[in-house]
Amino acid sequence: MSKLVVQLVGAARYEIIVSKEPTVGELKDAVSLACDRPANTIKIVHKGATLSSDDSAKVKVADGDVLLAMPQRKAPAQRMVSAVVGQKEEEDEELPAQLPPGAPRWEVALVENMRRRGKVPPWVMEWVVLIRPLRLLALMLFMAGCVITSRLGLGPVFVLASIIFAIFHNLGKRGEGEASAYSIFNPQVRRLPGQLDADQVDRQIRAGQM
Repeated sequence: MSKLVVQLVGAARYEIIVSKEPTVGELKDAVSLACDRPANTIKIVHKGATLSSDDSAKVKVADGDVLLAMPQRKAPAQRMVSAVVGQKEEEDEELPAQLPPGAPRWEVALVENMRRRGKVPPWVMEWVVLIRPLRLLALMLFMAGCVITSRLGLGPVFVLASIIFAIFHNLGKRGEGEASAYSIFNPQVRRLPGQLDADQVDRQIRAGQM
């Protein structure tokens, strides 16, 4: 007789005693009894190989061999598979690009009008929504301004003025009570908590902390 160790995947170990050359069916029955699981729901691996499906086949085992028992999960019902696959296909369908919340009404009306007519290619609509109609309008006005001012000899001045305007226009607005990252813009030149300055470095050097 041979004493084998059965390792149930994700569970405890069990010990079984079988003959020196048991059949696959005998091993399955012994493992099933030890693990308290139906034999047809367990897949047994011995020395890196799955046992044969022929229950009458002989298996050579030695004392102390380890059998890996893997419970077989039931396949999901076909209706559940169909529901998941159908949901996946719906998720994979490309949704039309949407303007961000808070977009001006005229932008929303323009995009909806372009979609309603259906004469605009989808990739053009994607770019229009991505770049935003307001930015496209600003870009066209900038290009027209470049052409006009270049003919008047004021092209560089117009470009510099446009850059300065864009910088200040995109600085954003701080909320009420919100401090700036630059202390010079805060009331009483108030620094942010944890901000390192020259005075703090000097105090740490004098105190021998650096």
